[in-house]
Amino acid sequence: MSLSRLGLSLGAGTGSAATSSGAPLTVAAASSDDFCGAFDGIDSYVDLGTNSSLEIAGSNHSVSLWFRHTESVNAFKGVLSLGAGTERLAVTLGNTADKVSYCLQSPGPTYDAIYGAGSGLNDGNWHHFAATVTGGAIQIYVDGSAASGTEGNIAVGNYNRIGVSYPSYGYYGGDLDSIAIFTSALSSSDVSAIYSAGRNGALGSYSPTSWWKMGDSDSGAGTTLTDEVGSNTGTLTNGAYFTSALNVAFPGFSIGDESPSYVGSAFDRDLFDGDATGSWYAWGGSTWANTGWIGQDFGAGNEKTVVKYRMLNSLANLTYPPKDWTFEGSADSASWTVLDTQTGVTDWEQATTSNYAEKWKEYTFSNSTAYRYYRLNVSANNGHASVLILSELEMYE
Repeated sequence: MSLSRLGLSLGAGTGSAATSSGAPLTVAAASSDDFCGAFDGIDSYVDLGTNSSLEIAGSNHSVSLWFRHTESVNAFKGVLSLGAGTERLAVTLGNTADKVSYCLQSPGPTYDAIYGAGSGLNDGNWHHFAATVTGGAIQIYVDGSAASGTEGNIAVGNYNRIGVSYPSYGYYGGDLDSIAIFTSALSSSDVSAIYSAGRNGALGSYSPTSWWKMGDSDSGAGTTLTDEVGSNTGTLTNGAYFTSALNVAFPGFSIGDESPSYVGSAFDRDLFDGDATGSWYAWGGSTWANTGWIGQDFGAGNEKTVVKYRMLNSLANLTYPPKDWTFEGSADSASWTVLDTQTGVTDWEQATTSNYAEKWKEYTFSNSTAYRYYRLNVSANNGHASVLILSELEMYE
């Protein structure tokens, strides 16, 4: 997976850190009633089963969805794949970082695609994609307007999945919302109206045959994805999960060169890596430390008014996580303002793929100042003599 760079610093105590490449860190809004699906770009996806109602590629049809990501994608990455038989379709990112494509296998072994449409689509903002097929002719729309691309022949995977078009393309890394399919071709005015209505716009008047709101009807928890109008319930697989869809910033981040294999995977959106290498370790300069800090640089002109943060532990050893800490903001990374203080937090539990939605520790505080830098500064862990470990961290505006 190509990884974007940002300025996340980490250190032990007040020590400084070197830099290397890392993966996106989600910084979500405080509101929790608007969800989306999150995918790690490694192996997570939603399994939609094998229902024949998803076999829409062989006749006139349409697809509509919202996406946001910051990956530098220089190969095709699957967003949606439908059709387990000979009639198949796929929405993909690629074949360059800021573009999208639509691929069609119909009839039988005949392939057609419009690829490389749009531009600037990996900026971390929500974008709308739609494709209509009339008499086998494909039209792509990006953010409500018709978009041109290159016509070609691209194979399509034979699975019903969100987040990958396996086996033809790689896994998608980013967020997806309000995915709908139709057994008729939407008009250009329909697409424009759907885009103008936004991610939470009603689609009932356009008669979708399946519509996945990506968590809004599932309370943003669990591994089941409801189909609002059809019978194609999905199953979140390999760590795909629901998260807040509001005000999310997707900077890249920098990590300590001392152990990028450990620290780099702490914020890779893959919540359950299966071992300790999926977590952040505090580094003392020459060895691991049982105190330390990890911080976020959002960049000049991209200051954030953070009012909430949350953390997750996915390890069985409950002496690793933080016990005492402050959450701090800064304009210059030299002078820090304490925004929240927590002491004596000893009730950590291990998150698993079935209970992680209830295992986040969330902390809300009052803050009206937009800071460029934020950090979690841990002065004590839960008792381990040698290491401080944290699995996931999210910040909310």
